Amino acid sequence: MNELKKLIITSDFYQTLKDAPRRVELAAPSLEAGMERAAEYFKCPLEDIEYAVIENGADGLFGVGAKPYRIAFTYTPREQTFAVAARAEEQFIFGPMGKAAANIPEPKDRDGAAVVRVTRGGVMLKVTPAKGKGVPVNDPVVVQQMLLGKEIFEYDINMVNKLVKQAKSQWVKIAEWQPNIYNDGRATIDVSEDEMKVFVNVTAPQKNGREVDEQDIIDLLGGSGIVHGLDEGSIKEVVEKSITGRPFLIANGTPPVNGENARIEYKVDIEKKSVPKNIDENSNVDYKDLNIIENVTVGQVLAQKIEASDGVPGKTVKGKFIEAKKGKDIDFGDIAGTNVEISADRTKVISKINGQVVYKFNKLYVEPVFNVKGDVGPETGNITFLGNVFVGGNVLDNYKIQAAGNIDVKGSVGKAELMSEGDIMVKLGVQGKGGAKLKAGNDVIAKFIENANVEAGRDVVVTEAVMHSNLDAGRRVVIVGRRSVITGGRVRAMEEINAKVFGSATSAKTIVAAGIPPRVRQKLTDLTEEREMIQEGDLRGYYEAQWKAGIASLENERAGTIKLSEEKERFITSFHEKNAGKELTEEEQTSLQRHMQEMGGYKKRLNEIGDEIDKLKELIARWQVGGRNLPDLEATVKNLEMQTRGKKHDDEKMQLLEDQKQRLAEVQERLKAITKEIEEINTYLLGVQVNAKISAAKTVFPGVIVAVKSAELEVRDTFKAVTFYEENGVIQIEAYKGAPQQVKRAAL
Repeated sequence: MNELKKLIITSDFYQTLKDAPRRVELAAPSLEAGMERAAEYFKCPLEDIEYAVIENGADGLFGVGAKPYRIAFTYTPREQTFAVAARAEEQFIFGPMGKAAANIPEPKDRDGAAVVRVTRGGVMLKVTPAKGKGVPVNDPVVVQQMLLGKEIFEYDINMVNKLVKQAKSQWVKIAEWQPNIYNDGRATIDVSEDEMKVFVNVTAPQKNGREVDEQDIIDLLGGSGIVHGLDEGSIKEVVEKSITGRPFLIANGTPPVNGENARIEYKVDIEKKSVPKNIDENSNVDYKDLNIIENVTVGQVLAQKIEASDGVPGKTVKGKFIEAKKGKDIDFGDIAGTNVEISADRTKVISKINGQVVYKFNKLYVEPVFNVKGDVGPETGNITFLGNVFVGGNVLDNYKIQAAGNIDVKGSVGKAELMSEGDIMVKLGVQGKGGAKLKAGNDVIAKFIENANVEAGRDVVVTEAVMHSNLDAGRRVVIVGRRSVITGGRVRAMEEINAKVFGSATSAKTIVAAGIPPRVRQKLTDLTEEREMIQEGDLRGYYEAQWKAGIASLENERAGTIKLSEEKERFITSFHEKNAGKELTEEEQTSLQRHMQEMGGYKKRLNEIGDEIDKLKELIARWQVGGRNLPDLEATVKNLEMQTRGKKHDDEKMQLLEDQKQRLAEVQERLKAITKEIEEINTYLLGVQVNAKISAAKTVFPGVIVAVKSAELEVRDTFKAVTFYEENGVIQIEAYKGAPQQVKRAAL
């Protein structure tokens, strides 16, 4: 049963019709008298009543021996083949504008019906046969009474008898039409204010009046100036279905189609793929097909401007044109970054050098590439480069690569540090020995990761296993391939973590967390740890370790910044030498100015680094004596106050007291700030809207800690093929939802 039928059957309207008597047997001295009594009984016009004579009556002689007729009368509304469904259709199938919305299937049982229409061509009759257990129209008198009710007195009685007998559901002429303008049906039209829609409203005819036909409506439209957008099918539908008493849409204007805005068609892939396309059963990967690097050559077209279009004008139903808006233009030069140029006709972006095209900050850049044929080690030293770095061999222990672009290592990475503003790809995996650090602005891709710390702005994709490592991803961590294992360590992602196996049978402690930005989760962890140190731990040792680590990090940054500054200075010097005596173009002047600003920024940062290192060293010196945490500091201050009370000349202890008081105030203030910041983070986390999940295609072993948003679960029993998610602050478990769709496609 479809929804429309359910709606009809459960409606008050349907129940009223269903419960109302539709058939009654009456005794009457004549057929005419019986018809009148039936009309009174059903409270309807004569033409809505059908009858069947059950037993003939007799007039008798002077009233003696008179016998009444026994007649069965059926209430059949005019022009409805089956009363309940058709009347329900009238209420439910037509919307507020009169358009048919659905078709109700005919019932299994249906009474026969006779329908009379008055048209230009004459009076037409159609007799429909009964269906199933329905009551047929088996007496021509039914039609005669209908014609009588319409005040049609002259008709072909023989044809009426024939049509009743045959019941072929065909319209056949039985009489000529006698024009009567007072009884004829009428039509009016209503044009919307914007002249984009026309509705017709038909009034049903009275008695022997003619029904409105298609020509009436067409003439009316023509007289009203409607010349465009006529829907002949809708006009025909109004007439054939005798849709009356409601507005019905029969014409639509053509709305204008505004022109398309100018746009940029990129000829290079600015959305680089982040996972390999081909991974076989042995986890062998075709890294050549990664397309992480988009190499271009001199003169290559990188993007093309598609001009704005004019659009297509519209037209109202009265033939008035509606102007279309032309698409908006764009300044094509806005996307030109370093090492690209705009063509003379300002329709193309062209590469000026061989290199790699990069799309960042809404601009196209072509960056040079630094190639290392062998290993990054003693022969190369640490590498700092403004573009992309290709390493044909391995990155050996204790070496570093810093790149403004991507880092592509064809071999393996040991206990090394790789920092990239783009992607990092390691074909043969990372054996970090507890000291490797990889940080990428976009994605990190590797065959395996072991004993390493990895941070990615977007995804971490591993084609074999992650072992005893710490991974943070701004979007997803996905382990693909045959093994697909995460065991030991800590893995965090904002949206999703997906692997086949989590943990191990030896219950290696494995933490997987999703739903909170890794940096926010780490910040919350750090603040909580610092608060514990203030309240009861070795705060002095905790801070000293952090300050020393900060100094080491700043020293590394200073070395890298010095190298970047020197390279930038060499570039500017070379630029001046090449363009000596030449008038620079506006673009060249802008480029030079940008490089000089960057060099100035490097020098400013070097001064800031020196100041920050000095401050950290001062803090370490100050904290060498005194209390180790808040309770210890409070006790130290109290003890010093007792020792110095009444003693005016113990300057050393007085100075120590002042130092400890100042440190106590600083620690108390820091505790307040930490508490406030933790509250703010928790408030922020309540508003984070992300459908985070952690999915295991095969097994989750005991010992794994699962955290989604603020909810946490320590796995004590083995789970098979599950997905974890958070609901109302509690970890929920459901059947495995499958690998991420993009990864599936990429791994085919």
